[in-house]
Amino acid sequence: MPNHVWTSPADGLLDWFNQRVYDYCGAVPGELDGQVWTRMVHPADLPLAQRRWAESLRSGETLETEFRLLRKDGAYRWHLARAVPIGAQGPTARWIGTNTDIHDQKAAVQAVAHLNSTLEQQIAARTCERDGVWRVSRDLVVMSTLDGRVRGANPAWSVLGYASNELIGTRFEALMQESDQETARGCFGRLRQGQAVRDLDLRMRANDGSHPVYSWHLVPDADTDARAARRECRRHGTGRRR
Repeated sequence: MPNHVWTSPADGLLDWFNQRVYDYCGAVPGELDGQVWTRMVHPADLPLAQRRWAESLRSGETLETEFRLLRKDGAYRWHLARAVPIGAQGPTARWIGTNTDIHDQKAAVQAVAHLNSTLEQQIAARTCERDGVWRVSRDLVVMSTLDGRVRGANPAWSVLGYASNELIGTRFEALMQESDQETARGCFGRLRQGQAVRDLDLRMRANDGSHPVYSWHLVPDADTDARAARRECRRHGTGRRR
């Protein structure tokens, strides 16, 4: 039997353990009886374990709790303890319990939690860095859907006389001189196929009526598959005026 098994009378003083318990802790039969077994429990886990055991003895409800048990080599391992009353109910009941090693499962859950926490920190740091670049870059940068509708624009667009928020919802090609709009529209078919468009010279429509030339890089969003449901792409302007 792989689990630790033990029994207790109604007073909660354990009076029998299977050989697996003795093999685990290095004790000999009889050395763990009564309250002595609690020496195996990690000091930080003992108060809760004792409280739940007392509650089960009082109520007759099944015991279920987790604690670390000291192994004979000095290592603590997490166990799940369960116990149920058997035979007569009430104050004369006896109890049979098991301790199941859950240390590896516990470690795996903690590792995943740590990984998630680390990833959240990394994402937050990257987002902060990206937002900083977005705000201070002198290049024109827009976020757009793959059908060419602007979802966001950085402050650098003020050089053409546009506020960032007024560009949201505008079609990307509408920001070009009319003769370049078809060229700009044609890029989106390539973007939807996951292909980047680089060094594309387009004449822009500035609010003052001028048409400065910018060389554009248009690429699918690095955080999203261009063919995925979000269907977003990020476009980077080099900001080189010609």
